[in-house]
Amino acid sequence: MEVPRVIDMLYEAHLQKGKQAMQQVIGKGFKSGGMQMFVEAWINQGLLSNPGTHIMNLVIGNANLASYPISQLAAATISKVPFANKVLGTDTVTYREAFGSMYGMLAGLTKAFQLSLKAGVSGKSAWGGSSKIDNYGMQHIAAKSFDMEDTSIGLALDYMGALTRSPGRFLLMEDEFVKTVAGEMKKHSLAWRYAYANTNAGTSVFKKFTGTFSDKIAGQYKEIIDNPQYFKERIGDVDYSFEGQIQELADLVTFQKKTGKIANYLTQAGIQYPLLKLGMPFVKVLSNIPKFTVQHSPLGLLMQNQEFKRGGQSRMLEVGRMAYGTMLMWYGAQMYQTGQLTGSGPREYWKSINAQQVGAEPPRSIKVKPAYAKHNSAYWIDISRFSPYSNLLLMGADVSQMLDAKEDLNSVELIQKGLTSLQKNLVDPTWAPSLHKVLGVVADSSSEPGDWTRALKSITGTLQPAFVRSYEKMKSPGKAELKTYDLHPEKSELNRPEDWSGYTAQMLATSSAHSDLVPTARNFLGDQVKHESGVDSGLPGMLHNPMWSFLTVRKADETPALVHMMRDLEVEIPRPRHIIPVGVNKTGVRLTPHEYDEYVKRIGKQKGFYGEGMKEALTRRFNSALYQKEYKQWSNPKNPNAKAKAKMNMAKLMRDVYTDRSRKARLSMIADFNLMERANELEKRFGGTE
Repeated sequence: MEVPRVIDMLYEAHLQKGKQAMQQVIGKGFKSGGMQMFVEAWINQGLLSNPGTHIMNLVIGNANLASYPISQLAAATISKVPFANKVLGTDTVTYREAFGSMYGMLAGLTKAFQLSLKAGVSGKSAWGGSSKIDNYGMQHIAAKSFDMEDTSIGLALDYMGALTRSPGRFLLMEDEFVKTVAGEMKKHSLAWRYAYANTNAGTSVFKKFTGTFSDKIAGQYKEIIDNPQYFKERIGDVDYSFEGQIQELADLVTFQKKTGKIANYLTQAGIQYPLLKLGMPFVKVLSNIPKFTVQHSPLGLLMQNQEFKRGGQSRMLEVGRMAYGTMLMWYGAQMYQTGQLTGSGPREYWKSINAQQVGAEPPRSIKVKPAYAKHNSAYWIDISRFSPYSNLLLMGADVSQMLDAKEDLNSVELIQKGLTSLQKNLVDPTWAPSLHKVLGVVADSSSEPGDWTRALKSITGTLQPAFVRSYEKMKSPGKAELKTYDLHPEKSELNRPEDWSGYTAQMLATSSAHSDLVPTARNFLGDQVKHESGVDSGLPGMLHNPMWSFLTVRKADETPALVHMMRDLEVEIPRPRHIIPVGVNKTGVRLTPHEYDEYVKRIGKQKGFYGEGMKEALTRRFNSALYQKEYKQWSNPKNPNAKAKAKMNMAKLMRDVYTDRSRKARLSMIADFNLMERANELEKRFGGTE
């Protein structure tokens, strides 16, 4: 189905009132085998084919594994606190259980590799067929979809389908590895728990401190591990069996625990109407990551999940998880105070894309100064994709930021700000691409067709395989200038914007063969806006390579004038328009994409009266006597009125530098690109502006 047709149908459905009308329009166009094949290819190739995604999946999975014994150690420590068991109404968790988990992690590696390879060959999981991909195992790109089994064409279709689904197969292998290790961790942990419980029963206090007691525990533990069948039959109850506990941890660390009614409904809706998965392709993961975050935070005491309500060691372990997550939140708050971590907002200057492009501190990022970097350069690393651990760190940073703001907030306002922070940090950008944009349009009753276009345009870039997009980032680190205008306006009679040229630009920008047709985006300094920071070569460079890395890295600019301009003054630099007024009549001439690129470059880079570019001009203005006079007034906390007036004056002085250079760049473009002739031609043919 063509994209324009999809948007037309969506808009038609949006305008019609009533649930029945919506279902009729959606069902007519989206309930088709062709759409299912498209979504299958899009999820596997468009989202999962980048190696960095799989590295991220393994890194976070192993981080989840490591969090389990840490939580056990925290629970064991809390168990030693006087009266803790009485207050919490639970049983003790021992340090032996944590050590058992650590040993099980190492002991389970061989088995994990074996089961991972087996899952890769068979395409089936030994853990019940669960996967991050909803409805994994449904194969739409196959001979059976066309009734072509036992034919040469059908064989080719099956081969093409298997190749298309290979990223999903790798995802299954990764999760199989993590689940198996988790299972062995839980098995060894439970073996220690029950060995201690069985040995402790009927044993006097005196005998507990003898070597005989420890030997008996070790012997019982070995017996349980060597004879798992005995373990399965004698330990656990119907509601919380040995196997059930192992499965529970395996699902927890891979974000594949059973979902609730709403998530189940969305999953079924995705089966019936495949296009809906473009907005939320991984329902199970999106449902589990927020639960994992809450489970490892103080909010867990309020939510009290099933494990907490179960009581006993299970409750104490949940308390240990909360303690571990709270420690991460505290660490995030400390990092914010030292300037090493930025929160999720609200800071007005973060809204300016220019601020981030010139190296100002971006949101949700850690500042590092690696020893290998040239001149001890600093970098901002966006950690938002490292959820759920980034969620906990950022929640701590947001709380610290709210306290620093010293706003006169009542308890309701404080709770609202806290919930806003929680909401910002719970939606993972890896597993929910463009979800917020699509939902925003759906929720707005005044949405126009152009709003649908812009929302779905964000998905267009993912139609190219992810590994192709990553390769293009590696080969051409500059971001493409993606605006909805014709790539070749000289071929258009009216030189007017084309409705679908933005989609064309998205596709060309991610194509290695045609990316040069789309100019690179530039900031107001005239510098290319890059995907990555251009970190040093060698091993550090490999680690930050877009083909492998799942973290966005930006170089921090320490230029005092720019930092002050963006952070303190919150100066917003407008983007130059694509239409330049020419002549006495101010006839608007639309620039081609490459002309616009030259225009922006000239604003930032052309030499001024003192032979300097924009960056140097702003620095000179910052150091001028006039500016420093205003700066002195602004720095004086004793006079708030003078401070506000000085801030306004300083912002104008900085903005005037850009305005003057923009005017000179516009005049040079008119002279060098024959824009006057084009304006005269427009007046003759159409009577005015393009």
